[in-house]
Amino acid sequence: MGTTQIRTEVENFIKKADNQFIKMVHAMAVAYSNKEIVAYTTEGIPLTKEAFIKEMEEAEKDVKANRVMTTRELKKRINTWKKG
Repeated sequence: MGTTQIRTEVENFIKKADNQFIKMVHAMAVAYSNKEIVAYTTEGIPLTKEAFIKEMEEAEKDVKANRVMTTRELKKRINTWKKG
């Protein structure tokens, strides 16, 4: 069953639903929307808000531990690769 068919079927369920069903669908939609993709890694992996925050916290730890380099330092390193 394709997405269009599923969407139509879900709409029909909602049109005929009682309050309990509507509340369950609403709660599920709210929970799902809280897991919305807010960013992607450099490898193209999608990140939820929670995962993005975790990645940023890890990046902060790297900065505080001096496990990063400036753009200038990176360019110098890349230039050594070109010579090899």
